[in-house]
Amino acid sequence: MIRGAKQLLSCVGELLELEDPAELPYLLAEPLKRLVPYDFLVYNEIDTVTGAILTVSNPNGVEAGNAAFEAYASQHPLISYYQRTRDSNVLRLSDHIDRRGLRKLDLYNEFLHPFGIEEMIVCTLPAGPSVAIGMVLTREGADFSTDECALLSQLRPYVLRAYRAARQRKEARRRLDALEAAFNRSGHAVIALDTRGEVVAASADTDRVVSRYWTGTLETLARDLDGRPTIAISGNGGRLTVTRVDSALLIDEEVDAFSSEHLRSLGLTGREAEVLQAVRRGARNKAIAHELGVTVRTIKKHLERIYEKLGVESRTAALAVAGGGRN
Repeated sequence: MIRGAKQLLSCVGELLELEDPAELPYLLAEPLKRLVPYDFLVYNEIDTVTGAILTVSNPNGVEAGNAAFEAYASQHPLISYYQRTRDSNVLRLSDHIDRRGLRKLDLYNEFLHPFGIEEMIVCTLPAGPSVAIGMVLTREGADFSTDECALLSQLRPYVLRAYRAARQRKEARRRLDALEAAFNRSGHAVIALDTRGEVVAASADTDRVVSRYWTGTLETLARDLDGRPTIAISGNGGRLTVTRVDSALLIDEEVDAFSSEHLRSLGLTGREAEVLQAVRRGARNKAIAHELGVTVRTIKKHLERIYEKLGVESRTAALAVAGGGRN
């Protein structure tokens, strides 16, 4: 069982990489084959409300027999047993019918035998309120051993946990995308939280925006709300407002277009920023020169460099560009 334990750990390690629940049968196929060798892995995902079934097989091919399987599914000993008992343990075909009885079934002659299916184990997973997963491993040769059934039983809770976590992440991403689309036009960034208040996703550019005001992580920002609906953080020439709305944080930044920090981000020097701030207040060159303790000629030179950097030719246009009136 030491070798089996190593292969079990390999499967669990692969499951940690699951991001999309639809990728489960593909991600698990190879490590599972090393754990419990099989000829076919048939993965069935069943919508228990609509009855819709998604079937994936590895290797491909078993799907070609779906019509025959559906026609004789009522004869399947494991399906009949599960319908009676709802037993979700790992079930082995040979524990429920002997070889002679199996070969008398139309199910065997029309579906199982043509695909070389003589032995089978089934693992059922109630993956959600409306989703059930059935993993079927088949062989043409030797039956599955008791140890192999035990290994699959040990793997089962990890598969279930990984699938549910991937569904939650996918749903969080879907909600985040919807929130981001809704708030993009208003200039909000969005952070999606799980039921415990932990950050599961954030919209593009959120880290950059938040880092201008907050030195911690997004997780510490979420915790800092501490039951409050809103917090506001000022600094760097602006104000960051964080609002909790259900399972999301809305991030709103208001930037003072004429703060020294913002003007320097446009390429102006500190002194040029001071000149433009004075222009915004309506001061003329002589008053600005007196305020800053320089000559009027120096102020004119500062204004020339400001116009050049902002790509404009007048005081009015410089104020418009700095204020966000033009890219």
